[in-house]
Amino acid sequence: MNKHIRKQCKQYRAKLASADPKQTCLVKQTSISTFTTSSKEGCSSSLGLGVFNKDDTRKSLAEMLIVDELPFRFVEKRGFRNFCRVGMPRFDVPSRRTIVRDILQMYVDMKTSLIKQFRESKVRVCLTTDTWTSIQNINYMVVTAHFVDEKWQLQKRILSFTQISDHKGETIGKCIEKVLLDWGIERVFTITVDNATANAMAILYVKRKLNSWHADGAILDGKYLHLRCCAHIVNLIVNDGLKEIHDSVVAIRNAVKFVKSSPSRFALFKKSVKREKIQHKGLVVLDVPTRWNSTYLMLASSLKFVKAFDWLDDDDVSYQSYFKEDGNEPKRIGPPRFEDWENAKVFVQFLKTFYDVTLQFSGSLSVTSNLYFHKWSTINNQLKSMSGDANHLVSQMASSMMIKFEKYWGSLDKTNKLLIVAVVLDPRYKLQYVSYCFSVFYGATSRELMTSNIKNALVELYEYYSALYSGGDGSGGGGDGGGIEVPSFCNLQSDDSSVFDLSIAFSEIVENEDNIMYKNEVERYLLEPVERKRSNFDVLNWWSVCSAHYPILALVAKDVFAMPISTVASESAFSSGGRVLDSFWSSLTPKMAECLICTQNWLQAKYRTSQLEEEIMQAQSDDSSLENLQFIEDAETGLLCNGLNFGARAVDCCAMDSTAADCCELFVYELFGTV
Repeated sequence: MNKHIRKQCKQYRAKLASADPKQTCLVKQTSISTFTTSSKEGCSSSLGLGVFNKDDTRKSLAEMLIVDELPFRFVEKRGFRNFCRVGMPRFDVPSRRTIVRDILQMYVDMKTSLIKQFRESKVRVCLTTDTWTSIQNINYMVVTAHFVDEKWQLQKRILSFTQISDHKGETIGKCIEKVLLDWGIERVFTITVDNATANAMAILYVKRKLNSWHADGAILDGKYLHLRCCAHIVNLIVNDGLKEIHDSVVAIRNAVKFVKSSPSRFALFKKSVKREKIQHKGLVVLDVPTRWNSTYLMLASSLKFVKAFDWLDDDDVSYQSYFKEDGNEPKRIGPPRFEDWENAKVFVQFLKTFYDVTLQFSGSLSVTSNLYFHKWSTINNQLKSMSGDANHLVSQMASSMMIKFEKYWGSLDKTNKLLIVAVVLDPRYKLQYVSYCFSVFYGATSRELMTSNIKNALVELYEYYSALYSGGDGSGGGGDGGGIEVPSFCNLQSDDSSVFDLSIAFSEIVENEDNIMYKNEVERYLLEPVERKRSNFDVLNWWSVCSAHYPILALVAKDVFAMPISTVASESAFSSGGRVLDSFWSSLTPKMAECLICTQNWLQAKYRTSQLEEEIMQAQSDDSSLENLQFIEDAETGLLCNGLNFGARAVDCCAMDSTAADCCELFVYELFGTV
């Protein structure tokens, strides 16, 4: 009877379709806080009575299209409509025109709400800006605000993704000005841009405007407003080193090209892997010339299959002939020999530091400003060490990279001092660590002067904030320390004999001296011992707890730790080419592209956690798995046996055209998180 009612009875299904829209049912409810980034605090789930609401369902559908980057016509797909008919018979699926109107209204509502919050909180923000180009050669510029909210959570909001006429400095500056006016933002701490000359002109333009709008529009009249993108500088350094690229890399690239050039060759390579009993489950990847990280990943993955390539060289005729001279084409470099593989090991070891640094610099969901000085020290130390390496290839690469390093980061005057102040405000390191690193690289004589410059920069910031938020001068010196002033007893007519008690007067004097000595929060903070290093240490949480102890210095730390040191996400940071919008985004009108990109960012901020970025970075570093591909093969074999033909097999992506291969790689990524 139960089966009949649920699956066959037409009258029951009709009643269900026409049921009272206010009818309740037991559902799992998930509440998501709009402004928290912690998964523990921001999300909670419980069982409760849910009521079907048409408007909420349509809103959720619009959010799905935005967050998952689905085309508008998705709502008119037969499969989706059938799913809704079965799963939500009371829901009237809107047309794509209706859903577009819903999305535009959602964008307007969310933007209005955010503008209100910015204007009421008067929060000081750090900006990043970058330019993009569509496949129709339309120029776009994105402006993103980064700030630490009242709960000491790092926040990121895309403010604008707008079309610009050119990449000139004045054009970029006016675009930033318009965004700030639209959003009611009057206070900016830093603006992170890449190293183009036009960006320097844009910063000067914005600095003038900020200083004219508000007395504290730019901190210290914009002295530290301009922040160069650190990931971009690392990219420039590496590209200079790769100009000395060795034939060994080309030989390995050609060997990988052979493996990826056809399904039969790919199958032959898999056979050699099994024959040589290689236990690694990844696969070789082919690099992209404009992305140096792909060269690193290609070499790192290929080194795990050296025996398989050697087997092809010994036993496979097609592999041998691939590297022989052809009448139509010159001889290819390769196949890779023992020396080539040894050189590849050196390349991998050398590039790994820069690969890891770029990933860390490009983080946007966690504090990065306190990372710069650590990575600066690491790169500086490695380049100086390898410049004198016995391997001529290594020393030549390191020397070329050291020249570019000195150009951008060689002296304190070339670096925004806030990047070093950030590590001083990290309670695990403070000024002692900075002083130690300076002594290693510049000697004891220069160390004193350089350390003093950094401390003065921090004190200058503290005094500025102290005058701004407390009305004092913030100097808080220690006094002249000369003698104890004798108290004057003015009220001699008082009946209270305690006014003549010198111990009470002495206690007051000691308390006043203590207040003078420790009035400066900077000195008090630096005198206290450093915190122990812990893997789960949260610098924002530490300052949140200690903000009552350092009320003014905590305000400085809040803005310093909001600074992003990169303008681009990790997937763009490795590229030496420009950033180009794909065909999906390029097909949209400029206004719709801005609507979707901004709204997607705002929606993701509701439930974003810092763990998400770690998962993305892990997925980028993982290799494809033979087991995953075997699963696809087995699944397709079963489908083919049942008469369903999905076309080319996933394992034969190399034989497809680029579009089919992209779709296949997307299928693999959707299943397993790796490509």
